[in-house]
Amino acid sequence: MHVQRTPLGVVEWSPDFEVIEWNKSAEDIFGFTKEEVLGKRPFGFLLPKEEEQNIHTIWEHLLSEKGGERSVNSNLTKSGSIKPCSWYNTALKDSNGKLIGIASLVLDITDQVNAEQKNKQLQQQLFQAQKMEAIGNLAGGIAHDFNNLLQSISGYTQLLLIECEKRGENCDNLKGIENVSRRAALLVKKILTFSRNIEST
Repeated sequence: MHVQRTPLGVVEWSPDFEVIEWNKSAEDIFGFTKEEVLGKRPFGFLLPKEEEQNIHTIWEHLLSEKGGERSVNSNLTKSGSIKPCSWYNTALKDSNGKLIGIASLVLDITDQVNAEQKNKQLQQQLFQAQKMEAIGNLAGGIAHDFNNLLQSISGYTQLLLIECEKRGENCDNLKGIENVSRRAALLVKKILTFSRNIEST
């Protein structure tokens, strides 16, 4: 009675790895009725191909009592979907200590896995946002410093241009510096705009 009422899936296996007990919660988790699985081994209906070798190893450890008490596996459902489950296994023995089977408790951890994946995605998004903020701060700081240098260059260039034109000399080089300074100032303005946009997101 308790086996049928527990929210955990309960599966009992024979020493030949065949299902001999399958409660209602196991049916709810995997979709198979007790009648559909009794006498069956898990290969083909409960285990994806890629899990078979791993489960063989766990089973051997359980039979030899060398481990395998807990495992997290990907399991097939009747609908064909894959469901992550946590298995808690223990050996069943008779009064003489002879192994007569394995009892397994099964917990569907789909919600837990999905929550962990969502949390990981949120952490990645936070890291990306922090990285972009750092880039924005760095770009803004460099742009401000560069803008101060440009203002000095532009100011000195304008003073030299005034003196040059007064003397009636060729001032093309100074005009070239002034033009480059203006273009650089526009570039700094774009960098500052980029920095502010990042900080506001």
